[in-house]
Amino acid sequence: MTFVLVALVLAIALTASAPLLRRPERWSIRHPAAALATWVVIFCGGCLAFVVATVAVVAAAIRGNRHTGQAWLAPTAVVILAWVTLIVVGAVIALLTSRWEVRARSTSATRSELLLLTACRTYRTQVVAGVEVRYVDTDRVLAMSTRVGGPQIVVSRALVESLDPAQLRAVIEHERAHLRWRHDLIASTACLAYDTMPWLPAGRSFRRSVHLLVELAADDVAARVCGPTACVGALDAMHRLGVAEGADLRAQRLLAINADTPAAGRLSGAARSYAAAKSSRSPASSSSPSPRRR
Repeated sequence: MTFVLVALVLAIALTASAPLLRRPERWSIRHPAAALATWVVIFCGGCLAFVVATVAVVAAAIRGNRHTGQAWLAPTAVVILAWVTLIVVGAVIALLTSRWEVRARSTSATRSELLLLTACRTYRTQVVAGVEVRYVDTDRVLAMSTRVGGPQIVVSRALVESLDPAQLRAVIEHERAHLRWRHDLIASTACLAYDTMPWLPAGRSFRRSVHLLVELAADDVAARVCGPTACVGALDAMHRLGVAEGADLRAQRLLAINADTPAAGRLSGAARSYAAAKSSRSPASSSSPSPRRR
């Protein structure tokens, strides 16, 4: 009985700690990959503890009744706890099923649109570090990673024309990081965590925080491969095009991080000029509407 209670308390404590990421702290902003890994381990550990507790409490109820000869529905503490646990499990499964159906329909529509776009508008393909990059002929500014039809990156002609080669490579490395580190699974896990506890006020901000940390982690990978200069330039261009939420702040973060490292000496004049321009922009420009999410 003690083991069951400890497992239940541990499960609740671990899964409910997810919203603590709703306001990323300084360490998580600087080390987003470590923050994401920590959260995934905590959340998955909580789910595992809940499964173990459920199995243990049901087994204890059955074993106890066989030993004492009581009716299986006897109002003992263990049997009541087993029933409550099973009711909670059923409610969570029903909630997840209803919400997942809505997400599945939306995902299916997006996949169909993407398949149609790549099938009809691809004008060039390229393989970068083992990942296929498809360039599509569209005026829509687009850069995304997907596993529809296999791991690949889709880049639009409009974006190619807006970036120089180094910046374009930084964008590709950013998207390749999403594929390599399975950021899609992390985002899905964040949605799962929110769907299990939708009544928590911090739920929406928690999902946004996970999305932010995923983007920052991919920025760091791209900066290591292509250098901070190219990444800062690409983020600035994406911000001006209005297709990457918070791209200007992400660029300033890269500049701040690399200012304390040997990479700071390799930052080009363009990157330094960007930082100076950002600090000298008028308040009117900073109050412009937020760009739409990429």
